[in-house]
Amino acid sequence: MKLKKLTILLIFPACAVLIPATSFCKKEENLKYKKAAALKLNQRGIRAQQVRQYSLAFKSFKEASELDPGNAEYLNNAGVALLQSGKPEQALLYLKNAVARNSGYSRAYYNIGVCYQKLKRTLPALENYKKAVSLEPRIPEYHFNLGLMYSRANKKNEAMQSFQTFLKLAPPSYKKPIADAKKRIKELSKK
Repeated sequence: MKLKKLTILLIFPACAVLIPATSFCKKEENLKYKKAAALKLNQRGIRAQQVRQYSLAFKSFKEASELDPGNAEYLNNAGVALLQSGKPEQALLYLKNAVARNSGYSRAYYNIGVCYQKLKRTLPALENYKKAVSLEPRIPEYHFNLGLMYSRANKKNEAMQSFQTFLKLAPPSYKKPIADAKKRIKELSKK
């Protein structure tokens, strides 16, 4: 049995265009291939980060974001690799692009806060940590860093509240940060 080639008729105002259905299939297959390749590059980048090969990690994440431009995670990861390489200004570009692609991606706001914190820019760090907390209030690290920035901004009550929230959310395995948060609360309560 011989299969006939399927043709789809798309009608636009004042014109009709014939497009073979196979072109849609090829585009979809190409898109699936690109997404799969991007995922593999992202995984390679994560492995490179784990062994502190930040330039390879960055390159992998950047290539992943080019193959799958709608995925904010890849841009976020590229920004983190730059941040880990000691390049917070460059990291900001990638992280800001990540939130431009997905304004609900809390991890990118958190990482933008980390960049500003490294650059000793307290107010932008504070705003980005607050945004991260507003999007995902159950992540303990967000509250800890928010507490740090409130402390820098001399907002004692807000800092104590953030550290207390961190303590409520932090798993027992966070021994060192828990001890640090308790110490900071004690110091803040003396002021």
